[in-house]
Amino acid sequence: MLALRAETERGVVLLHAWLLSGFLFFRYLNRFFVGMLASEANCIDRRFIDAVRFAYQHSFYKAATKNVHEKQEIDG
Repeated sequence: MLALRAETERGVVLLHAWLLSGFLFFRYLNRFFVGMLASEANCIDRRFIDAVRFAYQHSFYKAATKNVHEKQEIDG
């Protein structure tokens, strides 16, 4: 790994394909997909929390406007 880093810092272009062992290749894929799934789960959690927050605030708004309309009918 240090040799590769030294070559890239010197500006040497690698013209050959990397050959990874099966273990390293699948370890890389697993890390990539687990990270991708975790970020997708966080997005779903945030969307769910936002939806619940909106519904909660909307229910208070509906209750408040209902009370105002009822009061206007009584006073009116």
